[in-house]
Amino acid sequence: MKTVPFIVAGVVLGSATALTATTVNAKVRVVPYSKVGNWNVRAVYSSKGLFDHCSANARYKSGTRISIIVYRSGNWRLWFAHKNWPDRGRTTFPAKVQVDDRIVLSQKGNYKGRNAYVDLGRNIARVKALMRGRSMAIVTPAGTSRFSLLGTNRATRQIAGCWKANYQRRTPIGGAFGSAQSNSGGGAFGGRKTTTRRRLSNELSRANTLEIATRYLSKASQAYSILPKEKALLKYFPVNWRYQNGAIGGMRVFKNTKVGVSKLLGTLLSDQAKHCKGRNASERKPQKQLRGRNIARATGICQASSGSVLKTGYTVAEIGRGMVMMVMEVRSASGGGSNKAKRRNGGDNIVLPGPNEL
Repeated sequence: MKTVPFIVAGVVLGSATALTATTVNAKVRVVPYSKVGNWNVRAVYSSKGLFDHCSANARYKSGTRISIIVYRSGNWRLWFAHKNWPDRGRTTFPAKVQVDDRIVLSQKGNYKGRNAYVDLGRNIARVKALMRGRSMAIVTPAGTSRFSLLGTNRATRQIAGCWKANYQRRTPIGGAFGSAQSNSGGGAFGGRKTTTRRRLSNELSRANTLEIATRYLSKASQAYSILPKEKALLKYFPVNWRYQNGAIGGMRVFKNTKVGVSKLLGTLLSDQAKHCKGRNASERKPQKQLRGRNIARATGICQASSGSVLKTGYTVAEIGRGMVMMVMEVRSASGGGSNKAKRRNGGDNIVLPGPNEL
């Protein structure tokens, strides 16, 4: 079978295998977002700290690496790479993209060094074709190469979630997903109410918190996905996530705080108790040290106004460099309230003011 110029000979339809580590330009910052099957989803920031794109990457048995990318602008791109391909500089080639033998795109492709890519633009129909298809073929005058699309549906949804979670602009830009809504909370620390949510100067930004959260979640025993900012259920935690079993978690990170983890945990439990309308109890565990850093944990239950009972875990821990991590995870919900409402809200929409000592 003849192959396209940027595909090594012998590429056949095959499932993706785990992506090997790639060399990342030292000027950019890569933040892992999630893993779906053999696809690794990540956010990439520029040297100036601005969000650039989200991508899902997988390596096929042929050695070819494929990336599905959505840029800050909302444009989508298919990226191909192989370590044995020659450097072709910046040139173009005629290409067709077929999904399940149906042409979804016919235009010029581009070489960039040892890589090649095809732009999908903001055409959501092309993106959905990749999500729903079983196989993809790249066709050029030189031949055809085929790839399995196993797992691309879930991977593409994760890319969209990554884009929404990292895109910070307030003005709408359209594109495949539109702009992320800004969070206009108010009264973030239980003090005077304001028209917009105020973040204390020693609280890390969402982008920096996201980087710490992904390291924390890398040790999770089950799959997870980071929630877009506008869909956060723990409203005063900059980063929220949902586990595969439906449990919800949130993280805040503070720097240069002089308050100990035990006292912070006590304030966190006290603040949470104010939002319980019925049953309310918590059990604090003895403070421990892990590699010389203090950590305090507790578990609790809280009955919300809907009648449902939230079972929650709390962790406040020193994480080095003068920073303290605060994590709240709603592990289950039971009791009153309709099941339909619980599925929609992930239990209850928890509004937690947070410790005012920070």
